[in-house]
Amino acid sequence: MVWYVLAPGAVVSVLGAVGGVAAIRTGWLPPWMGGKTFRPRLWGYATLLASANLAAQVVGWAIADPRSKLLIISAGSVSLLVTFGLLLASQQPGRTR
Repeated sequence: MVWYVLAPGAVVSVLGAVGGVAAIRTGWLPPWMGGKTFRPRLWGYATLLASANLAAQVVGWAIADPRSKLLIISAGSVSLLVTFGLLLASQQPGRTR
């Protein structure tokens, strides 16, 4: 894979990780997510996991061995489905007592 495909993926992965850590540590969310997200820490963990998945897929595309490439990209894709579930759960209100 060429650099102009891998570099944006790496940049987006790092930016997602920064946003996830900010949400976990401070509860900060991007302005467009503020009204919809009830649990910012869960959103932060899900965003951190999504950026790790994207980084794994970027690394997977850079590997030359076809078996390793398939394994890494498939694992990243499957764990991304779990991440989508966490992102959806962060937009649902939690239990009240």
